Amino acid sequence: MPIEFTENEMVRLPVSFDLPDGLKIKIAEAITIFSRIENMLIEILWSINNADLKAKKKIARINAKDGLMALRKFFKPPQNSEIVEAKIWDLANELADERNLIGHGTWFVDANGAATVVWHSKFLESDDFVGAEYFPNWRFERYMKRANFILEQLSYTRGILDPI
Repeated sequence: MPIEFTENEMVRLPVSFDLPDGLKIKIAEAITIFSRIENMLIEILWSINNADLKAKKKIARINAKDGLMALRKFFKPPQNSEIVEAKIWDLANELADERNLIGHGTWFVDANGAATVVWHSKFLESDDFVGAEYFPNWRFERYMKRANFILEQLSYTRGILDPI
């Protein structure tokens, strides 16, 4: 099945599924930090729901986007902060989408060494065609910066709720 890139750029053959160590580390770091976000989110939901063991198990099985939605419903933004609040939630949802691409996609490098990812559930265009995306270093850097920000916000929230 041919792979075509967004922005009408075709993959440069040959491709290699033997990923450079630096790319493997970036993928692992991206998945690991998002796991920390999911863990923090679960523990916050346990706290605000005063969950017993049965409820904790149920909460632990929800996906990140549903967890974010549950947390968003719990908090009401202070007056005049709705725009900032909405941007934080949007950022967290974008981060979840990006994590899914990183974690569920198939990675390879093209002939120029460019990191590339294919995720069939996102890029399947037709019966005989699947798209892909380049995933350059700046995109990993942006992801990590955003992930650290969201993790800090959740850590702060958890710190406030701990005494409850």
